[in-house]
Amino acid sequence: MSAIGLKIPLLRSRHVLPGFNLSLGFTLFYLAGIVLIPLLALVIRPFTLGWEGFWTAISTPRVLASLRRKRRAGPM
Repeated sequence: MSAIGLKIPLLRSRHVLPGFNLSLGFTLFYLAGIVLIPLLALVIRPFTLGWEGFWTAISTPRVLASLRRKRRAGPM
């Protein structure tokens, strides 16, 4: 109440994007599930093989042929 006894309604702050927090949380949840977790698995997997297993995996004839082909193609 004000000094003269009138009730002044409080101004509610209006956001430009209503529901932004909910949509941001939803987006980050799915970004983590669909993109970040598989990328993390790609990073962690070579460490579980050890150096010998990693070297064996990247020195197969198929991998070496693909690397040679990529080098010939040049930067795109």
